[in-house]
Amino acid sequence: MTQLHELDLISPEPYPLAQVGHVRSPTLRQIASIGYEAYRTYLSLLSLRGDELAQAAGIAGSAASPFALLTESLELRELICAALSFFMTEEAVYSPAHKAFLCMEGERPVGRIHAANYEEVCGCILQRNHVNVSAPSNGRFRNEKTREIYEKLHRAKGKPAPSQREQSPGTSLPNLISALCAQHNSINMINVWDLTVYQLYDQFLRQSYLNQQRIHAMNYACWGGEFDPTSWYQKP
Repeated sequence: MTQLHELDLISPEPYPLAQVGHVRSPTLRQIASIGYEAYRTYLSLLSLRGDELAQAAGIAGSAASPFALLTESLELRELICAALSFFMTEEAVYSPAHKAFLCMEGERPVGRIHAANYEEVCGCILQRNHVNVSAPSNGRFRNEKTREIYEKLHRAKGKPAPSQREQSPGTSLPNLISALCAQHNSINMINVWDLTVYQLYDQFLRQSYLNQQRIHAMNYACWGGEFDPTSWYQKP
């Protein structure tokens, strides 16, 4: 899976994917416009990996693909179309004839998302939303909607789905927005909504690092010892 460069992640510009379209990192304002639960549902759905879907549906080792499993359900196709359309500048429309999601620019298809590149596109979207695509999922979902999707696949094969844990409230997006606005010297509840979601996470981590550096500087001023005055701009 392609690992995006940090500049591409922090940039507000849509990231071009060859023969697909452009993946954006949504602003907090755009996330608020669809609702936090819808945003979490989209990310959770796109973060389901092929091996998880194959295991849930009992198709491991068969000719069926996870992409085929997802697209054979009208409900899932519509949800994926909505998710892809939100995270891309193009509109995603499923074409049974092409067995792919067509990325539409107006009335004209400019790219396709199919079985061979679906997980690559999802990986790019997750990275632009500050989701670690290299970390194992450990069977964890981000909300109830994706739990329902996973359990539905299990029930179709007569198998019970494993129990899952929810995301910690302390690391939820609303809490990070509030915490950063209370701490930062220029980001506040008025202008925070213009940040992309990746920029928000970046600034939150940077602010946490700077707080630690200030404590180290005060300790150095009082007690001496070792302290690097250039450490404030080093990568956390």
